[in-house]
Amino acid sequence: MPTESFQKVFNTGILTVVPSGANPTPVQIATLKDISLDISYNLKELRGSNVFAEDMAVSDGKISGKAKSGRIFGGLLAAVMQGITSNTGQVVGIDDERQTIPSSSPYTLAVASGVGDTSLTTNGAFSADSGWTKGTGWAIAGGKATFTGQASATLSQSQACSQGQSYLVVFTLSSVTSGNLTAKIGNQSGTVRASSGTFSEVIVCGAGTDPKLVLSASSDFSGSITNVAVYPAGAFLQNQGVFDVTTGMSLQCVSGVPTTGQYAVDPTTGTYTFASADQGHVISFRYTYTSTSGLTYSLLNSLMGANTKFQLHAYNTYDGANSGWKLYATMFPKLGIAYKPGDYAETDLDFTACADSAGRVIDFYKA
Repeated sequence: MPTESFQKVFNTGILTVVPSGANPTPVQIATLKDISLDISYNLKELRGSNVFAEDMAVSDGKISGKAKSGRIFGGLLAAVMQGITSNTGQVVGIDDERQTIPSSSPYTLAVASGVGDTSLTTNGAFSADSGWTKGTGWAIAGGKATFTGQASATLSQSQACSQGQSYLVVFTLSSVTSGNLTAKIGNQSGTVRASSGTFSEVIVCGAGTDPKLVLSASSDFSGSITNVAVYPAGAFLQNQGVFDVTTGMSLQCVSGVPTTGQYAVDPTTGTYTFASADQGHVISFRYTYTSTSGLTYSLLNSLMGANTKFQLHAYNTYDGANSGWKLYATMFPKLGIAYKPGDYAETDLDFTACADSAGRVIDFYKA
């Protein structure tokens, strides 16, 4: 055996999961907080009537360990959970999104559902007489579009909206004295508006061709519109509860027309309707929506016995000296994810090893 010296080891180093097969994509256990490795044997003792054993022999051995990470990584989930599938997109949970119930009918609010930061609208502030196709009776001047026609007509523009995608439409009506106006995306109509105020609503783009954004005025509409914005949004998925901040009470969800302390929700668009008596109340929403970003990992009920083994590599360099070990065939019997108040989440990973097809179990390295 070669001459060696005692070696100091400091910090956790790095830990990497390497799949089997050609051209594998390794997965590093990021923000490694701690790691431990245990090697144990079961000893069988030959005993008779004397106090101490007369002999001992090794019957079986076990290699196992634990690692703790400060990050959650999909590649690690895929390595740990047998029978997992992955797809693009994710479900996002929203807690405490606050809005105020309008002071006039309709008493509706649309949740944001992951609205983007950039409006698709050109010249939504009507700062110039451009960017819009004006039907008969529409005029743009002084930072607003005004309708003075005698027949129904539209104000429209082409936008990059996709059929089936949700969009948050926000606009302000002023000086409304008669008639109504309706916003449409891809020929899918939103709520009819017949009063002055700022309105927001989620519209799922229909199959209509350009122009994708249409503001349709009734023949008797008299009023102006300002500050039109259209934002791409995620698809509303599920209501998770509504809290009235003004009264300090949770509201009851109903299927019909709501009364005081109640609300109704459109499960397609995420538009909530409230009672007229609750106008002006501050509302806190909790809901989920689907986003096209991110990934979803789904664990399926697979047959027992199916498994994939990985190599597990641990390396540590301190004071110019390397140390580490390599397990040739590893599986992960347990994964824990802990969320903590006022602290980072932690991923706990248990692993256990066996011999690979060549009989190799573990290699140790040191300087």
